[in-house]
Amino acid sequence: MKHIIMINVSIKGYGDSLTEYMSQRKDFPFEARQMSDAEEICRYFDKGLADLLITDRKNLRKFEKVVEPERIIILDEEENGGANSIYAYQDCDRILAKIMRIATEVEDLGDLIVRNRAVKVLGVFDPTGSGSRNMMGLVLSRYIAKKKSVIYLNLLSFSVLDDVMGSRISGDMADLIMKVKSSDSEIISAIGECSVTEGSLTVMAPLRNYKDLTGMDEAEWMNLVSLIERKTAFEYIVLELSASVRGLLELMNMCDRVFFPEPDGGLESRSHDALFDNLRRNGMEDIVNRVRKYRELRISGESGSADCTGMYNSDKIIYGRTGEYISELLEGC
Repeated sequence: MKHIIMINVSIKGYGDSLTEYMSQRKDFPFEARQMSDAEEICRYFDKGLADLLITDRKNLRKFEKVVEPERIIILDEEENGGANSIYAYQDCDRILAKIMRIATEVEDLGDLIVRNRAVKVLGVFDPTGSGSRNMMGLVLSRYIAKKKSVIYLNLLSFSVLDDVMGSRISGDMADLIMKVKSSDSEIISAIGECSVTEGSLTVMAPLRNYKDLTGMDEAEWMNLVSLIERKTAFEYIVLELSASVRGLLELMNMCDRVFFPEPDGGLESRSHDALFDNLRRNGMEDIVNRVRKYRELRISGESGSADCTGMYNSDKIIYGRTGEYISELLEGC
């Protein structure tokens, strides 16, 4: 069933363009209706015939007494307008992704992106951009796979996972997303074509093209996580996140726990503080409460190196002091 989103904005031609784009996106669960008559729009909401309203600050006062605040999306001509605002002059896919995120916070619209809450989603993010130095998400995945089935998705802007896996794979996550767009029932076989499995751990091939990483919109990433939750048998999904990912905050919001490295003072502390401030400004205070910090690990492999290959193959991840530390880190997850 399509939900109704009303559009009433002052920017000339904007409502027409947005309405047309929404109608072209068959996967967008809203039917857009543009109206200039504010009283008619209010009647729609009075009768429960509309779900969301996109308007601007100029017209906002016409609806405030009738439409619930959480159902109003404000179209802003300036960036960083607030949690329920959308910057007008950006890519349409990003606008739709932000609408989806806002919509899922409305009580009777929370099922727009269907989740399987029995599956745990863990995220790892380094605000300094040095996440690849540890690939902590891979370490956590390796440990969890002792007892649970795990799929690991590396969304760093560059990755050494081809060396870690020890083999080349013909497809990557861009191929996976394209396949599930045409048929989400193919997700299990598509994952098999784009991953390496070792016991209970499945490692997805990272995006090899930086443009693919930055080109995927929020809705595509969120839909992929949702599909893995609902249509596979994995008990854990681990996301190794980077600032290059569009929809970073939205993906963090899908995580049950987000792991950050402990800042080492100076620039690292300022990077952490800036991110937390950004989360609060976007109405995502809850993510801050789900953050768990970890210290940098020093793990040597059989070769004596401390690189990612050694970390992936080393039993030290599972046993000994490192294993005990990771167990404490994952407590309650």
